[in-house]
This record gives sequence, structure tokens and C-alpha cells, in this order.
Amino acid sequence: MTLAAVVVVSLIAALAVPVFTELPQRRDAPTAVPTPKATPTPSSPSPEPKPTPTMPSDAKVLLKKNPIYRLKVPAKCRYQSIPASEAAFRKQVRSLVDCQNSAWKKALSATPVKFTKPKVKFYTNSTKTPCGKLGTTFPASYCSGDTTIYYSRAAYLQGRYYRLSVAHFVMHEYAHHVQSIAGILGSTWAMKESAAVTSRRVELQAHCIAHYELTVAGVGYSARDHQSIQYQWDYTNDPKGHSSTKAERYWGERGLDATNLGSCNTWTAKAARVK
Repeated sequence: MTLAAVVVVSLIAALAVPVFTELPQRRDAPTAVPTPKATPTPSSPSPEPKPTPTMPSDAKVLLKKNPIYRLKVPAKCRYQSIPASEAAFRKQVRSLVDCQNSAWKKALSATPVKFTKPKVKFYTNSTKTPCGKLGTTFPASYCSGDTTIYYSRAAYLQGRYYRLSVAHFVMHEYAHHVQSIAGILGSTWAMKESAAVTSRRVELQAHCIAHYELTVAGVGYSARDHQSIQYQWDYTNDPKGHSSTKAERYWGERGLDATNLGSCNTWTAKAARVK
């Protein structure tokens, strides 16, 4: 998968050097009255500056030991409801993206990953992007070529399937944005395997991260939501590119049970785990 590849999600109907300043020299007093000599006071040594963290330079290491895997990414998003209209859907999407922006900006500040916000665009049936033409086969897509998440009208229609459908869409595509800025999408070439296997690693990682976020983002994840999510895992319209229902269930459960993003490291998994 190239850097400008489209990565998509589908639901049924188908993620020091310290600066020193020199103080001005003290001027002599205007009188001849002598001043007592100050007793020198030993000063404490300056603390050693902490090294600036850097990203792994080896592409395969970046995939398998990315600094994002140490992160917890809690958020304070709004409780979610099924959107009553397309306008409400768009407002809900933007609110969730803003919430994810805040959470990921804070989390990534502890890593060498430079945070940038993704753009969001809506379209009806088709649109042209740097990654090619998008239709409605997949309701939501992320294009790393312009760091934009695209939502077709189909995303609104499928966003009415269950309470967290919209949150699922947003968090999956946002996970792809994180993969992009963390260098993962640009390093997939280092995996010496078929393109289909690599594609499934990308998708299942985003799938896992999205499910992790559903439980920590403040959207009110409940036992009933869990039943709805499990129902989704029984369907796929792209087993070659997105994986089998078995793999989606495995990585979805890992995300729901995760305490940090390390549980979503698909790059160290055997190919059979992403089949």
C-alpha cells in the first residue's frame, strides 16, 4: 500500500538543548563605600537535558515497535445517538472528529509523532480525491494523499444501523489518519508478503484501534452496544482486503479489551491472524 492509498471501513450493508541567557553585568555602586565580599555558594549542577525522542529509522521497526503502541488515548466525547437527519449526522461526525483531535493531540505529545488534524469532507455518490475516485462501495474512506476523511451519503444511511455506528465509522477512519502521521502507512513496503496480507494488517489495526476507542472515548459503551458490535463482526463484504469475520472478531475483541494501543499491533502477528 502506498502513502496515498485509500483505506476504508464498511459496516454490514455492506484509526533539548537548554537555552541559556546571559544576565547583564552588575554596575559598580556610585559611592566609595566598600561592599563585603560575598561568600561563594556552591551551585547545584544543571540537570542533564533529556534526549529528544526520535522515530525508528528502519521501516520494519517502525511498523512493529511504533511509539504509539505505548499510548493510552482516553477521550471525553459526547454520548452518541442515532442521527435523525443527514445534517445531524454531519454535525455528529465533526463533533467526534474534534473530540478525537483533542485526545490524540494530547496522547501523541509524549511521542516523536507530529500531530496534525485530518480534514473532513462529505459527498453524495462519488468524488475525486488524490487517491482516486470514491463511490459508495465503502461508506467512509481515508486518503493519506490529502489527509482527509471522506463520508458518502451511504455513511449516513449505515450510520443509522445501531447507536454507535457513526462513532465506529469516525474512529476507524481516524485510526487510519493516526497510522498515516505515525509513518505506518508509508512503511508498509517493508513487509515482504503479499499486498493483500499487508492490506489486512492495516485494516485490522484500524479496526482494533477503533474498538479500543469505543470503550475509552466517553461515548457510553454498554452491554447492548457490545451485542450490536458483535453482530457487525459476522459480516464482511471485502474478506480479501479487510479480512475474514474470524479475524475481525479476534482484533475487535482485542481492541475492546485493550489497556493501550499495543494490543492493536498487527505487524508482529502471524499472517494467519490477519487472514
